[in-house]
Amino acid sequence: MLVTENPIFQLAIFPGGVFALFFGLLLKGIDCKVRARLQCGVGPALLQPFFDLVKLSRKGDPVKATANERIFGASILLGIAAVAAATMPVLIGGIYGKGDALIGLPWIPFLLAVPTLALLAAERLSGAHFAAVRFTRELTLLLIWEGALLLVLFSLVLKVGMNSGGPVVFSLPEILRFQQERGPLLFDPTLLPAFVTYLFFIPALAGEGPFGLGQAEAEFVEGPAHEFSKPVLALFQMMSALRMVAALGLGVALFFPAEQGGSLLLGLSWFFLKCLLLTLASLSLARTTGGHFRIDQLVRLFWKWPAALGLTSLILVLITRSSP
Repeated sequence: MLVTENPIFQLAIFPGGVFALFFGLLLKGIDCKVRARLQCGVGPALLQPFFDLVKLSRKGDPVKATANERIFGASILLGIAAVAAATMPVLIGGIYGKGDALIGLPWIPFLLAVPTLALLAAERLSGAHFAAVRFTRELTLLLIWEGALLLVLFSLVLKVGMNSGGPVVFSLPEILRFQQERGPLLFDPTLLPAFVTYLFFIPALAGEGPFGLGQAEAEFVEGPAHEFSKPVLALFQMMSALRMVAALGLGVALFFPAEQGGSLLLGLSWFFLKCLLLTLASLSLARTTGGHFRIDQLVRLFWKWPAALGLTSLILVLITRSSP
């Protein structure tokens, strides 16, 4: 059962907010460790993301004089607030097997896109010399992963809706309840291509592997890290960790949520293992096997395979309608 039904507590402390930030930083540490092991290395300490966050937050470098400081800071806080709002309902669904009616499923893709837009706005307002290049790349990548995510979501809401007596079901609680009654959607053959598409979506959202092209780290030293001050980088690391948890939690809630009625500790343990599996199947392998692409090559690759798989699931769902 839930610790509290207070939405402020859920958003700021648990399962969103502080807990989601801790969980996201821990997953980042595990991901870095596994990536190093796959490359026959040692890798950083497991808690290195926590150390980096503390170190960056203690630095006192000011924002550039060329930046619009008020809008610059507001864009970052907007990104953190949006991704925190997206994190809360998917974590409740992934851990407890029930959803939160405050934020519906159609809003989550838009909330996940806000941090990217906040990053682009901050870069443009920071006086960065290469912001225009990153701006066009990030917008292009945003369109392709948002398109793939929408294909996955359309397949899921149609599958649940058509097998529940209606056309579509956009309610996350209803999707979770459907899985409690009929089993995880992960094991539905018509949705298996959509799950593979989602595995591509996670590194694309996180900007890992070949999808890190938008940050242009190879061309421009460290990408945004070269332009932003240290406290601002700490805020962006927080935003990145929260968005990673939101993406993983959404995958768990949509494809294999927790059993309802279990203890909190058991729910957290299963949720952690499921998120770890998604991390290993997407982020770590994408980082170690993904090569360097031009932006046009990456767009063609994404629409040729992940998006095509998502469209395949959508077609299969439409032609294999079963009675409720």
